[in-house]
Amino acid sequence: MKKYKFNGDYYLRKVFSKQFFDKLNHKECLVPIPISKNTMYKRRFNQVHGLMENLKFQDVLLVDKQKNTQSHHNKKQRMAMQQIFSIDDRYMHLIVGKNVTIVDDVYTTGTTIRLAAAILKENGAKSVSGFTLAR
Repeated sequence: MKKYKFNGDYYLRKVFSKQFFDKLNHKECLVPIPISKNTMYKRRFNQVHGLMENLKFQDVLLVDKQKNTQSHHNKKQRMAMQQIFSIDDRYMHLIVGKNVTIVDDVYTTGTTIRLAAAILKENGAKSVSGFTLAR
């Protein structure tokens, strides 16, 4: 995962893309966990988008500019995190009344998925579940 996510070996996404397709292709509404603009600038790719490259997904979540995502936080810091996501109002209609599956690369404490699920439910998602590559 380090080689893919942090060292930029983007080709490694191909190792898992078929499994992602097979497991998620039938889901009603797929929503990837976003990365911040700063992370995109550093990495040059969104690792979750890479894993979902052959799937239809909705980029409705935004990362609050003033808050950091948690890839470099310890467990205590992760568990104490406040809401870091918002919904892009232009695309809210894509989740209202839908069964949403949040997709992320790694499940560590569950905080990212819990925060994303909360904001999706608050904005009209019928149900929310999570799917990650690794734990």
